[in-house]
Amino acid sequence: MSAEQPDDLTMPRHEFRVMGTTATFLLRSDPGDADRLFQQAQTALLTIQARLSRFEPTSLLEQLNDRGHGVASGPLALILRAAAAATAATSGRFDVGVGADLIKAGYDRSFDLLDKPDAEVRARGAALDPHAAPVEPFAVREPSFTIDDAGRVQLREGVRLDLGGIAKGWAADTVRERLARESGVSCLVNLGGDISVHVEPDEEPWPIGVSVGNTEHSIGIGFGGLATSGQDNRVWHAPDGRGLAHHIIDPRTGRSSATDVLRVTMIGESTMHAEVWAKALMLEGFAGAVAEADARGFTTIITATNGDVGYTGAVSGLADGG
Repeated sequence: MSAEQPDDLTMPRHEFRVMGTTATFLLRSDPGDADRLFQQAQTALLTIQARLSRFEPTSLLEQLNDRGHGVASGPLALILRAAAAATAATSGRFDVGVGADLIKAGYDRSFDLLDKPDAEVRARGAALDPHAAPVEPFAVREPSFTIDDAGRVQLREGVRLDLGGIAKGWAADTVRERLARESGVSCLVNLGGDISVHVEPDEEPWPIGVSVGNTEHSIGIGFGGLATSGQDNRVWHAPDGRGLAHHIIDPRTGRSSATDVLRVTMIGESTMHAEVWAKALMLEGFAGAVAEADARGFTTIITATNGDVGYTGAVSGLADGG
């Protein structure tokens, strides 16, 4: 996903690496102190990474993972509560308790350091196995962790948490809110495709480019956020020599999901909300994901591994070339 740039090259822009991806900040006009605001926002993201990444040995998250219990406060507690609510809302399809499964699959260090196939191979999808044994439908089961009103956290035995997607969505929303408040202008934060926007009154939505096969759609977003989850991006060579793995872990199997959904792009009330549901719909299968997104009134573009595309909500007109 990309924020399309107008011809005005004076639009303040800032890029840097964080959370294993490229972060981009855009301001629609110059408030006069863009560099200072960008540096503050960059520091905020680096601080979030230091506290919530499972690749930082001293992070608050890794301290919790190592102990199996602890007391969470601030952003960690907020995200854990949001994650618990997301697990319940998605009937267990979204589950941050897959950290140990990701490590077993070879995702044991920053994605930048993994052995990855070339882009052409990644674009075809990673781990779909047409002969994979069917799995039981999602059902209520023991949660990966609990957190009480006092912030006391208890992990289920053997569980390690990975907050990657939901933390990135929350971070995009949080930094965007700060940029909007302190700059007073329309702004956009893009964390590797997790995009959060703010548009001032009477201004045009941000145009976001979304690639679907050989087609590039331009979608205007005036509030909230956009997130994409797929098996064609974070892909690496599995350590056991059994082909490729991707980061969408099916909590039922503990392995990269064998889904016929290649990619889900969702526009939601927030980037965090879009991130949760994009990942949940990935695990539903193409037909089920399109039907559920439509029933829930979600705005999504859902691409199948065979090239079929489903459009729901505000972008449903794109199905007819609109």
